[in-house]
Amino acid sequence: MHKAIKTETILSPDTSRILFAPFALDDFELVETIISDIATMDEAAAEKELSSMSGGQPPDERLKLFLKKTYDDIKANFKLVFSFSPVKELLAGSYFSKEYSFESAGISYPSMMWHPDQSGLSDGSRRFIMSLIARGEGNSSIITFRSGTVDSQTRFSFDRPSPRVFIPDIQPDPFYEKILFSKKLGEIGFENNFTKAVFAPLQEHFTFSELTSAVRNTLGVGSSTVFIFKETAEAIIALAKSNFKLNYPPESDISERALFPASALEPNGTGDCRFVSFTEDDGSLTHYATYFEYYGHTVIPQIVETKDFLSFKVNTLNGPEIQNRQLALFPKKIEGYYAMLSRQDNRSIYIMFSDLLHFWYTKKLLISPKYPWELIRISGCCPPIETEAGWLVLTHGVGAMRKFCISAFLLDLHDPTRVIGRLREPLMEPELSAASPYMPGFIFTCGAQVHNDKLIIPYSISDLASGIAVADMSQLLSDLTRNA
Repeated sequence: MHKAIKTETILSPDTSRILFAPFALDDFELVETIISDIATMDEAAAEKELSSMSGGQPPDERLKLFLKKTYDDIKANFKLVFSFSPVKELLAGSYFSKEYSFESAGISYPSMMWHPDQSGLSDGSRRFIMSLIARGEGNSSIITFRSGTVDSQTRFSFDRPSPRVFIPDIQPDPFYEKILFSKKLGEIGFENNFTKAVFAPLQEHFTFSELTSAVRNTLGVGSSTVFIFKETAEAIIALAKSNFKLNYPPESDISERALFPASALEPNGTGDCRFVSFTEDDGSLTHYATYFEYYGHTVIPQIVETKDFLSFKVNTLNGPEIQNRQLALFPKKIEGYYAMLSRQDNRSIYIMFSDLLHFWYTKKLLISPKYPWELIRISGCCPPIETEAGWLVLTHGVGAMRKFCISAFLLDLHDPTRVIGRLREPLMEPELSAASPYMPGFIFTCGAQVHNDKLIIPYSISDLASGIAVADMSQLLSDLTRNA
């Protein structure tokens, strides 16, 4: 049987890359005290502190814009009446900001898609974008991007990434629908007397400000309420913040853009990001990705959409069948319906159909563990790939000692509820000698592409780094159809 061949291309964590983000404080008295202390600071002392705040260097223009925006947000959110000099405004912004090496612990779970800009390339070459999960301090994670090219000989090169990433403006949804919001809270396990009390005074459509006021007022009803329903209150706010827009400036490099929880880097962060270039009914392309946000023990399924990788719209996925991970959207509608793969019972792969992209109510069992190397569970790795032989689906199976393997099966093009081929052996296995102590025996991919009759498979190396493997499409499809 044909096996994928691992190339020498390795993407390792770059600990020098820094992310700048707001450092949110909810304590009004503490914020006011810090601002008051800055107000009494000598101007020369403030300038000296500012000039050595980041790596011993004064802030450049890009960092100044970020610090000024952070200060303006703090001033508006807490209705502060202080009037500062430009130096103290930047210094105040720095006290409510943080910087950290966002991929120091690992860069993995790669998903590959073709870049919207294919200009200026030699014949047979294509430019790609790769999304990855970057893990940093406290194992918190964000979705980051890299770009590169693959040539006619299937040789890969990555562009040099920017050393800094700044969190952009986050625009939350202007209104929320009461009935839908309540249902979603129930789906993630937070329907109780506290949520009923929060929603009682709200109108059918409400704003984020109205919601936070209702949560705050309900928490203040009794002294014990804060402790009993603290997790529920946090889940309500987290769900509201999970519907938002991000806009990056056109001059920014793709490596300077990132996706993250709207509450600015919650512990645990994001995971399982699978991008797919989706052909709309009018023939245009929209790049969608399914992923998950983690807020403590709460998991919120998300979908992001973008046309240009500059503006991103993020919304929550809804419905009783959005209850587990490993969601993978088909790249076009099937018989007029959106189609998506999922792992519903934590062991098998299901297929779902819906006429609405954000709502999923039905499922059908597609494939279950069969071979020794996948007996614990089997999940879809990537969005299905359309071929002449059928829909190609890469899977990851988990076997003894939690060893991961990548394999594949084939679905009928016109009726993807029918499995028409399945590999009897893994297509890829981990190299145990390269395994990190964190996740030995781990290999994973979130999105592959076809180039010049080669299947390009970016993959995780022990949850620490990412590599690229290549399989011959003709041989792979031959193996799959032979095992129909």
